[in-house]
Amino acid sequence: MSEQRLDVMGVSGLSSKTISKQSITNNKIYSMQAVSSSKSPGNCITGYDMVAAITQDTINLQLLLLWDLLDEECRKMKWEYTLKHGRFTLNYSFEGEMDAPEVILGTSKAPNFQVKLALNIPEGTLTYGVGEDKDSVTISDWKYVFDVDVNFAQIEQDHIQNSIAVPDVVKNMLHKFNDECFTIRHLLMDFQNANIANYDEVESKITLSEDFTEDDLISFQAGLTKYFRDLAETDHPFVLGYSIEEKTPDSDPSIPPTFTPTGGTYWIFFEEDESKRSQSTLNFLLTTDTVKKPLPYPTKPNFNNNWMSSNEYDGRFVLAKSLFFGEFILPKLQEALGHYITGYRDGDKSCFAFNSGLEWTVTESPEKGGSRWKYTYDKTFNWDAKDVEVWAVVKNVPIEVDHSITNKFWFTVELGESTSSNTLPIKLNGEFYVHHEFLCHPLGFTNERMSLSAKVGWEGTIDVTCGTQGVIELKPSISLKKTDINHDGNFWGDIDQALLESNVKGLETVANWIKSQYEKEVNNLLNLFAPLGNRFVLPAGGVFAFKNPQFDDFQNLLFDITYKTEGLPSDTDSEVVSKKDQITLPIDERGSKSLPIKTLPIKTLPIEIIEKAEEL
Repeated sequence: MSEQRLDVMGVSGLSSKTISKQSITNNKIYSMQAVSSSKSPGNCITGYDMVAAITQDTINLQLLLLWDLLDEECRKMKWEYTLKHGRFTLNYSFEGEMDAPEVILGTSKAPNFQVKLALNIPEGTLTYGVGEDKDSVTISDWKYVFDVDVNFAQIEQDHIQNSIAVPDVVKNMLHKFNDECFTIRHLLMDFQNANIANYDEVESKITLSEDFTEDDLISFQAGLTKYFRDLAETDHPFVLGYSIEEKTPDSDPSIPPTFTPTGGTYWIFFEEDESKRSQSTLNFLLTTDTVKKPLPYPTKPNFNNNWMSSNEYDGRFVLAKSLFFGEFILPKLQEALGHYITGYRDGDKSCFAFNSGLEWTVTESPEKGGSRWKYTYDKTFNWDAKDVEVWAVVKNVPIEVDHSITNKFWFTVELGESTSSNTLPIKLNGEFYVHHEFLCHPLGFTNERMSLSAKVGWEGTIDVTCGTQGVIELKPSISLKKTDINHDGNFWGDIDQALLESNVKGLETVANWIKSQYEKEVNNLLNLFAPLGNRFVLPAGGVFAFKNPQFDDFQNLLFDITYKTEGLPSDTDSEVVSKKDQITLPIDERGSKSLPIKTLPIKTLPIEIIEKAEEL
């Protein structure tokens, strides 16, 4: 397997995408990806609650779009340093125009944790000399390449073990994750941070004029390496020379996420097939409670399949089965359907009670994924009691009565197939059956049996429908499938019912009461999500648009996602908005949050090269 090289310029490496809308700015046409509902086999997620997978193609396209938002001065590379070489002190300064940054996710040597960041510089000017005696040369087609380590969990462990302060870029991702972390702005800030990005002298392309000897070139390269390295652990560790200020995504504050990620880290799915390399994905591995559920260490999600099967959409957002079903859907169903019939003693009598808190027994089938997956809940149990009642036929004659109440309940939760590009059903089915039996001993030797039963069958669906701002609507629909009551008895019981009409009415009254209780319980499923406004809210609603919900073979809930690119029209915009209205000027060094760019002073570094920088 050959190592992937960074022979890239501009965005020529982007694969073609389906165009759903266009925005024309600065005589450029930007394609916005259409979503697709292609089936994904998915992965078994262990230790994480959510995953967001973004393709390499998407990151590079979004970097291009972001680049066009920046002021012209922010699309330049500037640096200067002083190099001590033997008896001479050389002064270097550089200024060059940059194309949009580009990334390559993973390499054959480090497939899961290395990002290569390339800064292509079509033209620029290098000024160098001793003291005031300086020369300038025009350069072309320079390329700076940085190796970015995204194994944040390992970086944190290494720093802790060596009693070194953990870089903020790592600490914030692991323990203070927020929606801003999903944005292309934030990714660019992470990737250009010298605390995790190392200048790659081998992959970089630096050509100098013939006036430079080989020794001069080696010294220059070594000095440039040290210049970028020495930015680490400074107040402004950014290789571009400026920071892009955090900008809170435009989410609706009135609809906070149902589950909020509090910690995350990166992991790369590296496509070894070079023809699919652009589909390699940067995976955000997220947890909603880093105290109760800390991020696993080491970071080994063991994903066997790429969440992405094509480049027709930006990425996938995944809710783990353990989160969506285990912590959200199933507990609500268990609680809502958690009533049962039992008895209690009131003096010498046994009475009915409609109690809550039923503990279901659950069976999952099949155990290891599959398109026909479902949960089956069932519960069968009895309540038995004895009491002494007064025989109605012969007054004041006490008789013993054995009571037995049997509850046989079940319901299933099953995957459904998508009914449209925006709706996915969860199928429900169930039945409540209650049987109450009386066994009387009126003459001491005769067993008189009477019984009543009530059955309520039902079925329904919960439609999962994508809305805006990350809102996923949950729409239950329920119908009663089969409901009936019955009463019965043995020979003596039938005689007793024939002699006393009150016995028949009493049995029917109790059976109807049980039936009505469970019909009400089933119908109340329509209000299952009412306390939440009948919705589930995903994080990053201000960053992504969500479409095409589907279940994978491991029962995770997947959504196709597209970036809401700043300055471009959303799906609901009625007209094209020019991005030039979104371009803002650099802010001053006071760091105002009102504008996205923060320019930093050019850092002048004195660098001493010894023996052609072999100690570097």
